[in-house]
Amino acid sequence: MKYCETCRELFGWSDAIDLTEGKCQICGIVGPVNDTKLMLNPHLPQVIQLFGDEYDFLSNFYKIAVPFEGMLWPTSEHSFQGVKTLDEGQRRLICHAATPGKAKRLGRTVELREDWENIKFNMMLRILMSKFRFGTDISNKLLATGDAVLVEGNNWHDNIWGHCFCEKCRTEVGMNGLGKLLMVVRNQLQTLETLHRGNHVLLQ
Repeated sequence: MKYCETCRELFGWSDAIDLTEGKCQICGIVGPVNDTKLMLNPHLPQVIQLFGDEYDFLSNFYKIAVPFEGMLWPTSEHSFQGVKTLDEGQRRLICHAATPGKAKRLGRTVELREDWENIKFNMMLRILMSKFRFGTDISNKLLATGDAVLVEGNNWHDNIWGHCFCEKCRTEVGMNGLGKLLMVVRNQLQTLETLHRGNHVLLQ
């Protein structure tokens, strides 16, 4: 399997082939993808680097119900913060938080599950797959971003889930975990869309 360097870092795979050219089979981006200039140049048309305005649906703070692990969460942020813990009471408290910001703050106070650091990226991926279920309006919006590189640009120093553009972080390159996982989901949706179209043609 060909994969880009960031996918290897996110998922910890060591038995795949490094992507030097072609397309990453995980996120769908054409390599080499670890060229940070791609992320850092705001003038490149193939980069979406702010999850606001017309692209606010990419944000975990976007208000849309997300079914996950037996609960219906108000946003994907609520869901991610809630599953940090195995305590059902703490999960319910986060689920009922008035805003995703409050859910995030509550998530910093919970009793973390022991395996959290090992599973957090895969957990986010599963949450995003639930949020962008195939055939929904929001999944169609994600598909409409085409092959654009998705970067959660921010100014709050988050270089794990995004890339901070502030002066303090100017020499750092964010891992862009959320953007990367969104591209993984989009790649899966593109595959499903191709299969769906093929089946539709066969039925005609």
